[in-house]
Amino acid sequence: MINDNTIQNKKSIRKLSEPEPYTGLKRGAYKQEKQQSKILFDPLESVNIIADQVYSSYQFRSCLPKFSVVMPKSGDLFQFINITFQEGKLLEDSIKITPLGSKRPGHSRVQFQIQIPYQLIVRDQVSGEVKAMNGNLPEIKKDAVMYIPEARSEFNYRIIAETRTELLHFPESEGEHLIIPIGIFMIISVVGRVRLQLPSYGTFQEPLVGEPYEAIELELCEEFEKRIFPEDFFPTSIEDPDIDPKKFKRG
Repeated sequence: MINDNTIQNKKSIRKLSEPEPYTGLKRGAYKQEKQQSKILFDPLESVNIIADQVYSSYQFRSCLPKFSVVMPKSGDLFQFINITFQEGKLLEDSIKITPLGSKRPGHSRVQFQIQIPYQLIVRDQVSGEVKAMNGNLPEIKKDAVMYIPEARSEFNYRIIAETRTELLHFPESEGEHLIIPIGIFMIISVVGRVRLQLPSYGTFQEPLVGEPYEAIELELCEEFEKRIFPEDFFPTSIEDPDIDPKKFKRG
């Protein structure tokens, strides 16, 4: 019969011999928190900055259920590995802003196109060679109503785009084409450069001292040297309290 308490005690001994993770990381975080707490007690002062102010922002979506990429050979001869997307960019020549006037005061019709670059990684199943294929998704066209308040002629608004592109399903091959279903989230904003007055803790705080990467490796070894030698270095045997070891002694 095995005693449950004996097993639990052995497990606790093993835990004592294990290192505490990320000890060096905790030290760095403590230094940073100490400096930040000092900043919070510094008096505030008023400062002026020049920054982009967001006047309006809208979300859009686009779905490409059958985006097709032509492969050098039959699609069945290639293994899909990954596809990554870069942030979409507005095509400057495609932006067209038309004020709506009395139809919707302060609003404009905004027409634009977005281009999203991608990189497709595939493996040739015959040669084993990994290939990277670069390209652009089909241009996304949008025609939307956006709030753009009236301003002097010298004030310039800018239309900016932020995108998040996702793979919706594992790609499938159709002859020489690889069919990739893709979904795109977009945030389109109207921004303008303005002056803002903000409370500030100061113009500059002394930065933390740069820490060389080798210091992390040294800390790992230092922590290892301080560890208790593991009591479970060798496998433990099962101890049954119902068995009297004296019965097995010779003579």
